[in-house]
Amino acid sequence: MNVLQLRYFITVAQLENVTKAADLLHISQSSLSKNISALEKELSVSLFDRNGKNIALNASGERFLESCKKIVSEMDRTVNVLDQEAHGRSNTVHIGIEGGSGKLFSCMDAFKKKYSCVSYDISCVIEETEHPDINDFDLMVYPEGRKYAKFNGIPFYRERYLLAVHSESELRNKSSATLADLAGRDYVFLRYSDTGFEFPLEICKALAVPMNTVSYVDSRSMHREMIASGIAVGFIPESVMDIYKNDTKIKTLILMNKKFSRQMMICFKREKHLSEMANEFRRFTMDYFDIPAQQ
Repeated sequence: MNVLQLRYFITVAQLENVTKAADLLHISQSSLSKNISALEKELSVSLFDRNGKNIALNASGERFLESCKKIVSEMDRTVNVLDQEAHGRSNTVHIGIEGGSGKLFSCMDAFKKKYSCVSYDISCVIEETEHPDINDFDLMVYPEGRKYAKFNGIPFYRERYLLAVHSESELRNKSSATLADLAGRDYVFLRYSDTGFEFPLEICKALAVPMNTVSYVDSRSMHREMIASGIAVGFIPESVMDIYKNDTKIKTLILMNKKFSRQMMICFKREKHLSEMANEFRRFTMDYFDIPAQQ
């Protein structure tokens, strides 16, 4: 296998549609299908469940996807470092994100208009990384918590959680959910390895929400599947709600209790370790959002 095949696989896996992936990659559908088939043949395992034109990652595909993201991300990072060393410059800004990215996009767009040569390398795998390292990124946006306690982050904004339920749930005709609506249900929560569980579990315990059963999963896609199958309900950050809302089997509701929100933080790599472009982006971002200087 090669890096190009891995990029193809990641694109297909994220879109769950070969036709759309081929259009995005500017290659023919047949060529893309052959690359995916060759990849499966080399691995001696099927990565997708296929039903006509519809495809979905199976368990093997889920595990392989996470490895592919890390491999491709590391390759891109290495290539950029080599280019920077060879030419003494870098126009790429490396951003690590867990959760809220939407707030940052307006700033990125404004910076792009000022510096048309800038490119962005955004990684969302820090959510599944046990020990993320700020030195891998120029900028990180992440939720406040034990996992990131070592970073000298600055409060950025608060992000609310939504309740995700099956589309046939008795709550489907409601637009919001109260604490009474949460009582006695089957729940699924994300597990972050040795860093613990997602924040809503702590909120539920603090508010003494009675839960019938509690299940745990270690990937966002599995979390979505559990809810779409009607096995459990779950909490989702507003920044990733599209992943769930695009599934016709899932309905999202606003949580009336304001405690179901998390503090998002922003953190920059030390100035002396930033490239000229990344350092300019740091200054621009701090001015754009009126962020106080890191201590």
